[in-house]
Amino acid sequence: MLNRTIGTGGLVMMLVLALAAVGIGVALWSKVLTINGVVGTGTVNAQFVEVFTDDDDKVDNPNADAGDTGDCPIHASTLPGPTSCDPRETGAEGPDDVQAHRYDKDVARCDATAVEDGQDNETQPGSQLANVAIRNAYPSYHCTAWFLIQNNGSIPIHLHSVSIAGVPATLCQLGNTAYDLNGDTQPDIEICLSGLQPCTAEACPEPQIHPDGRLPLDLDMHIMQTADQDTIYQFQASICFHQWNEETGNCPDASHDIIIDRDGTASKLIGAEATQEVAFGNPLKHWPAQDLDSDGIDTFDNDGNGSWTFGLNGDDIHQEAAAGCPTAIRNAIHDLGEDCIVLDANSSLFDGQAVTCDLEFFIDFDPGPAGCDVKLSWHDLNNDGEWDNGEDIVYDGNNNGVYD
Repeated sequence: MLNRTIGTGGLVMMLVLALAAVGIGVALWSKVLTINGVVGTGTVNAQFVEVFTDDDDKVDNPNADAGDTGDCPIHASTLPGPTSCDPRETGAEGPDDVQAHRYDKDVARCDATAVEDGQDNETQPGSQLANVAIRNAYPSYHCTAWFLIQNNGSIPIHLHSVSIAGVPATLCQLGNTAYDLNGDTQPDIEICLSGLQPCTAEACPEPQIHPDGRLPLDLDMHIMQTADQDTIYQFQASICFHQWNEETGNCPDASHDIIIDRDGTASKLIGAEATQEVAFGNPLKHWPAQDLDSDGIDTFDNDGNGSWTFGLNGDDIHQEAAAGCPTAIRNAIHDLGEDCIVLDANSSLFDGQAVTCDLEFFIDFDPGPAGCDVKLSWHDLNNDGEWDNGEDIVYDGNNNGVYD
C-alpha cells in the first residue's frame, strides 16, 4: 500500500480551488443613490396698464394732455360733443402751452383703449393688445397716443424693437415715416415714436424693465394732405421685448432685417405691406449684381453718414437703366422727370443730384464718409442675378444673406 503525501504546491492549489468554489456563492454588493431635481421657470411678460390720447376729452396727465378738457367752444362736427379742441401738433402738452397746441374747433376725435385681459387673444395674463381709433380725421389733424407698459413677468426684459406697418418706427427727434396704408402710392399718415433716445446701441443700450417696472411710449400721428376722403385706414404697430440676457429672443424684423422698398418705381414710398414678396427665411442677394447691365439702381446718402438712413428724411434710391426705366439717362446723376424714383418719401431728389453709390457695380462716388452700405440687399424673386423693378430691397442687418 502506497502512502503518498501532498506537497506544498499541491496544498496551495487546493486552497485556491477551495476559495474559488466559495466565491461562486458570494454576491457583489452595490448601492444606487438618487437625486430628484425640481426646476421652476419664471415668466417673460408685459402688459398695457395705462392708455390715453390728447383728444379723448379727458386730462389723463396734466403734463401730457392738459388741453384735453372736453369743452371746446366751437363744435364743428357730426360727432357727439362738444369735446376737446383738436390738437394742431403732436407731443406732450403742458398747462402753459394749451392755446398754441390746439386748433379753435372740435372736429375730429382720437381714442385709445387697452383690450381687457382674456379678450386680447393672448394666453399670458394682462392686456397685451391696444386699439387706437381716429374718427372724422382731416389733413393736418394730429393725435398723440400714450402707452404705459409694465413688466408683469418675473424676469427683467429689454425693449428690442418697435415696428409700424412692418418697418422700424422712426424716433420723433429724427423725423417721421410716411405710410401708404391703402396701396395707392400716396402717403396717408406719418407716424413717429417718442419716449426713446436717438443714439447708438453702444451709447444707449436697450431700455430694461425690471419686474413691476414701467416704460412709457407714445405714437405721434399726423394725417397727410394726400389721404383720401371717406376712407378707413388701418395699421399695426408691434412692440417686442425679450429677456434681459438674450440678444433678441423671438423679436421679429426691426433690428435685424428691414424692408427698404417693396414696390420699386410704382411709388416714392416703401410700398404697402400687401406688395411684400420676401418672407422669413428667404435668401437675400447683395450688390454688385451678377448681370451688370440692367438694373441701373443707385442710392443717395442724404445725410452723408455712410450707412443707410431710414425715415421720412432718409436716403433715396432711383433707377437709371432703360430695361426698367425707358426714359432714364445713365450718367450717375438724378435727371428729374427722366430717371425713375424707387424711394424718395419726402420728394427731396433734385435735378442734377449726384449719385452716392452705384449699387449695380457697387461703386462709391463720394470721397468722404458717404458711400455704399454693404448691408443693402434684395430678394431675387426670379433668381436671375439682377434686381428687377418691384423686387423687395432689404437692409440685411445681420449681414447673413437671409431675411430674418
